[in-house]
Amino acid sequence: MRSLEQNKLSVSDYPSFIAFSLRSYLQTRFDNLRAGCVSHSSDAWNRLTSDHETLCTASGMAIDCDSPFCQHYLPQSVRSDFDAKAIDLEIEKLLSKRVIQPSYQMI
Repeated sequence: MRSLEQNKLSVSDYPSFIAFSLRSYLQTRFDNLRAGCVSHSSDAWNRLTSDHETLCTASGMAIDCDSPFCQHYLPQSVRSDFDAKAIDLEIEKLLSKRVIQPSYQMI
């Protein structure tokens, strides 16, 4: 696939550009989206601000905890089978794109 910079199109080619090239490019970017990459842009953050707190947050904020988190009960909620299947499908999509990762219940 050609990059956006390589696409030199005239005004008359714009509708086909949108229908094919741009849509394909954006779909590929969306399909390969990976969250949590803010810290990979530390040089850009340093050019944007000198604020210490902002730079620390952008580089990966540590959360101080007095004790480990532990959930002692599962929240109760009532959903229809249709809603539960739709939620499970969205979770699977996010897992496959590595936007989220599984956590494990400690009892």
